[in-house]
Amino acid sequence: MLPLLLMHATTDYAVRAAIVQGYNSNVAVIASGDITQTNAALFTGLDTAVQVKSRNKWNDEMVLEVGGRVRLYAPLGDFEPQHDGTAYIRGGGSWALSPRSTFTLIASNSILTLNAAPAGDPSFRGNPFQSRSMQSFGSVAGTLSYEFAKAWSFALTGGSLVNFTLDDPTVFTLPDGTTTSRGGLNSLQPFAQVVLTRELNDRHGVNVLVRYDYAFSPSAIDYTAVPPLSLGVFEVHTSTLALGHIYGHPRSGVAVSSRAGATLATAPPLDVDRRALIAPYASETVSYAKDDWAFRASATYMYGSPFPRVGAGPGVFGSLDFLRMQSVHGWWSNWSFLTGVVAGYTEGTLAQDVTSKMATLSGSTEMRRLLVNGLSASLGYGYRRTISSGSATIPEIDQHLVYFGLAYLWATDQRTPALATLVGAPIGQ
Repeated sequence: MLPLLLMHATTDYAVRAAIVQGYNSNVAVIASGDITQTNAALFTGLDTAVQVKSRNKWNDEMVLEVGGRVRLYAPLGDFEPQHDGTAYIRGGGSWALSPRSTFTLIASNSILTLNAAPAGDPSFRGNPFQSRSMQSFGSVAGTLSYEFAKAWSFALTGGSLVNFTLDDPTVFTLPDGTTTSRGGLNSLQPFAQVVLTRELNDRHGVNVLVRYDYAFSPSAIDYTAVPPLSLGVFEVHTSTLALGHIYGHPRSGVAVSSRAGATLATAPPLDVDRRALIAPYASETVSYAKDDWAFRASATYMYGSPFPRVGAGPGVFGSLDFLRMQSVHGWWSNWSFLTGVVAGYTEGTLAQDVTSKMATLSGSTEMRRLLVNGLSASLGYGYRRTISSGSATIPEIDQHLVYFGLAYLWATDQRTPALATLVGAPIGQ
């Protein structure tokens, strides 16, 4: 069906499969009062994905990918972890609406089981005190870009993040003393933004960003209460205005984007102080892409609510991605490398005296050696560290993963990268 959406299109297919053996130093965190027990296990991982890509003579492109992952654990201690799995679908496309306008769309959804949320949920949007849940994470974003005059253009983007709890046995106490179990919608985060850009020359440009975000959760939770207490509906509106500078060097492959501005936000709904908040906003992104190499690093300071169930507040976020694809030159022509690192620090406020602080660091790296005819050997390492305090306190996490295995790629397009995902990474990463 996909190729029919593009006229005169060429369609390519790719199939990925992998099996890995590994060691996880902290599969499940079991907390009882002030006592926290970590549990290690060996695991067997099975990964598979099917991708369909269609492109026509006008360079319109559509991509659809469906995949899944299973982790089978063999505990190294006196506990019995449940096996984990995830299934996902993601796709997108780019269409030239006219010689000066383009529309792009990206959408994805994943359903995953979390065997102890602290060890398996990097976003901590699930409940961190129970040992088993099933979550759904979805996102969609569409962008309309239009060059309305020489050296002038705008990009209008809209989309949303959404998180559902599909299965969670935890019981919460409501303010009136009744109890309820968490399920259904956890958070909804729609957004809209417009970026007006003026190109100064072939390397430099300036822009203005105007953005609106809405964060909603039907049930914010105070985890300092015993049992955890539902505080009711949480919602925050934020608006951001920022000025930016962009730099791109077409020959070197280097691109730099810098922005600075301010954010205006409504107070958390249960905060006694109802005055609007004004906070600074800043972001920096550096990227490099040339031949078989790709690198991207970014850092952002902002006020907002990345995790509505733990409140709103200032945060610092950073990420680093590095990819080296197989090439046809040099002694490393059959090697691929993929590295991803994410770090963040957030402060959230749900109500007066109900606050939280959370610092996270998560990273994985994998290298792959082509053996023969699409079959590769993989070796990887992953690390996760989390420290928190306050209303969203969770057991401190210090998790290491080491894995090795075999991966196979069959693709009709020889440019398809052999290493596109971390096959041994934890469920949820």
